[in-house]
Amino acid sequence: VTMVIMSVCFTLNLVYFGSLFAFPQVLPLLMHGQAASELLVGALWELPGLAMGLLLGITASRRTSLKFYLTALTCSILCFIIGAHGHPDPEQEKAMKVFLFMGYYGIKCVPNIGFIVAYQMSAEVYPTEARSMGAGLALASGRLAAMISPLIYEAAVLWTGSYLFFFLFMAALCLSNLYMVDLLPELAGLQPDGEAVPISPERIQVV
Repeated sequence: VTMVIMSVCFTLNLVYFGSLFAFPQVLPLLMHGQAASELLVGALWELPGLAMGLLLGITASRRTSLKFYLTALTCSILCFIIGAHGHPDPEQEKAMKVFLFMGYYGIKCVPNIGFIVAYQMSAEVYPTEARSMGAGLALASGRLAAMISPLIYEAAVLWTGSYLFFFLFMAALCLSNLYMVDLLPELAGLQPDGEAVPISPERIQVV
């Protein structure tokens, strides 16, 4: 369980901070004359992601929320790759732009769902005696990914001559995490220490 949680947090931070480093270098190559404004618009797209994370945290189970976030993020990265490396045929230019913007906005929006759900699960999945250690390992793996993500991007560009490998690497990590999520326990209807709780209207309180 700990390794899965650490992998999810590592991938989440690698995608978020890696793309934060990559997009200012990549967008000028793809969006001539509007890269700066698109960076600002992309930052605003993080707000719907936070709202979606809050909604999923309230209405859906943790595993379902993680699967939704990882599926949406994988699709967003693949859409960006398709849009950025589309066929130069003018008839397909509009379709490629749609893929490009869908992927870009998705990469900016979807990780914020993970920041809410993944770290919430990292605290809930452990019993009280081990919660500090478990949550600390999850945070540490995320910080490690945030630190090395620019180095991975630079190494990928240096070795391959293109940013394509970096985005493919992120998509592969997200896809592998999608299958590992099934190894996590389902936390719906459980107290933090794992004791089952019947959910009834009387138990719902608004603070």
